[in-house]
Amino acid sequence: EPTNHLDARARAWVANFIADYKRTVVVVSHDEALLRTACESVAEVKGGALESYKGMGFDKFLREREERAKRRIALYSRQVEEADKLQAFIDRFGASATKATQAKDREKKLARLRLEMGPNPPPGYVPKGTSKHARENALGAATASSPGSFDTSNAPGVASEAGAGAGGAPG
Repeated sequence: EPTNHLDARARAWVANFIADYKRTVVVVSHDEALLRTACESVAEVKGGALESYKGMGFDKFLREREERAKRRIALYSRQVEEADKLQAFIDRFGASATKATQAKDREKKLARLRLEMGPNPPPGYVPKGTSKHARENALGAATASSPGSFDTSNAPGVASEAGAGAGGAPG
């Protein structure tokens, strides 16, 4: 945390210095004011993967991260529905002499779909038929890392590619 030991004036100076610095700076911080001031691009390390948000300041990163999570959940929901349809066809016609070939083809398609889906659902995914209360709790848990509630294990690594000139020392 580059700003833990600094007073408000020094924190502001560091944030402005990084924002004005002409080269790339990697900042790992939970100080949202610093991130808002200093960052033009964000790279978040989460779940063992790096997700890049180029050309996005901190506030836009937060909105985009939430939108990406919603898109992942929607995609996964569609994939689950498709997998259920394929499995229903396989169960119904797998032993049928006339549709055995189609059932085998759907088994292969289902295997590919399950590989694409991965071993775990995305955070916030709630299976169809789950109560409204459980769905709201799951969606709340998915956004628990929203502004103000960063978990240090998922701290965003932030690269700031900033503009013109460097600032002076705090006075």
